[in-house]
Amino acid sequence: MLWLILITLPVQLTKQSQPKDLWLFLVFVLFILLELLDLEIFTVRGIVMSEIILDLETTGVKPSLHHRVLSIGAIRIDDKYDIMEKFYTEMRPVGRCVYDPKALEINGFTREQISALPNSCAAMKSFTEWLAEDWVTMIGWNVQFDWRFLDQEYDLLSMPTPFSFKICDLHSIMYDWTGTSHTLSSARAYFGLEDNRGVHNALEDAEITLELYRKIKGV
Repeated sequence: MLWLILITLPVQLTKQSQPKDLWLFLVFVLFILLELLDLEIFTVRGIVMSEIILDLETTGVKPSLHHRVLSIGAIRIDDKYDIMEKFYTEMRPVGRCVYDPKALEINGFTREQISALPNSCAAMKSFTEWLAEDWVTMIGWNVQFDWRFLDQEYDLLSMPTPFSFKICDLHSIMYDWTGTSHTLSSARAYFGLEDNRGVHNALEDAEITLELYRKIKGV
């Protein structure tokens, strides 16, 4: 009924009222829409806010030093924290890239392996297509780190950042919770979870981050 009034009343006002009356009505309609948005009553059907567990492996720790993304691991979960689908890709950076030997030691990539990988433009397009929506909550361990690298990749490849999102940083949550700065391994140990990783892999790290997220959520 509300929508019928909002649709038909402007027509009647246009026929019978002064222009200032129409303007007042439009202001009223805008106010109502803003209230509906604030109460989350007004939603776009078919759009669901996904939670994505994200992890990257990179050539270093600072985008400002031309370190780049080497792999992306991501897991889409439902509202019960169960896995819906997984994504993994590796990439060869296109353009300027600086390699930190310490980073390559951690993630196990060699320069020879990297040279044979798909280029970063194709990999980023694949990741964007997998996301397939605008409303995403990115969850990760020090997830701001991952987002800075993703943002740089889109910028360097002249690709628009394809999604808006919220972030949930488990590192910050653990610090607030325990008053101590944790590594991912020590945060898992806090909940009695083992960490048997050798070299780091983005998808495997996303999986163990999901295990930690479930513990934090009490699942």
